[in-house]
Amino acid sequence: MAQNQEKQVSSIYKTMFYDRYKFNSLQRIIKEWHVRDLMEKMKIHGFATNKAISVNEKNEIIDGHHRYLAARNLKIPMLVQVCKGMTEDDILEANQDQLNWDKHDFTNTYAKKGNPNYVALKDFMEKYPKFKMTQSLILLVNEPNAHPKTKVFQSGGFKVGSVKKAEEFAKKIEEIGKYFPKAYTGKFISAVICCETRCKEFVFSEFMDKLVKFPDKLTPSITTKGYLEKFEDLYNYHRSKKHHIKLSNLSADFEK
Repeated sequence: MAQNQEKQVSSIYKTMFYDRYKFNSLQRIIKEWHVRDLMEKMKIHGFATNKAISVNEKNEIIDGHHRYLAARNLKIPMLVQVCKGMTEDDILEANQDQLNWDKHDFTNTYAKKGNPNYVALKDFMEKYPKFKMTQSLILLVNEPNAHPKTKVFQSGGFKVGSVKKAEEFAKKIEEIGKYFPKAYTGKFISAVICCETRCKEFVFSEFMDKLVKFPDKLTPSITTKGYLEKFEDLYNYHRSKKHHIKLSNLSADFEK
């Protein structure tokens, strides 16, 4: 029976012994929709001959978690290649150049390794699910339009500013979002951070009073500067000129 279920093809094994293999400690976040897509393709074409699942000597899956699950669900033979001497650091380095690893995968991996910055990011996104990855990074860095370069993030170099400040910003965005649903974009968030950190005269409660009374005066924009101009118009609406504040130029140093 075993001979019918498993045979070696060159240096790659063709096998149906799914229980032999297990997920490693650096497992990617499993995307069920991706598993389903692979299953549909495998129903037609079978397991791709150039997409062997990579495992280490402990039979821990290094790369190909989604392919493994798709093949196991369909109960079809899968291709497995053993990569000897592969350490956790080697796995991380190898996946930095893979397009199929996204920021969520690296966040999950570094958080599992105990990196406090990625633990903070993971916890923040679980606590504030309305914010996507890019927006969460801007909030946690505490600077408008500031998020780490891809290579820095993938190599574990992401640094959090103040989680407390990030949560304060997030709660204010959520409050604005009740009246302006597009408040969860990166440009809008950057504009709010600009006002909060770069203009001493800006009082958030006064801004909200105006937004509640005149929600139609806040409309979508594609730039941080555009949102700042709209914030300025709204904030100064029905205020005497001597109490007007200037917000439209707060993004001049990073938005050309």
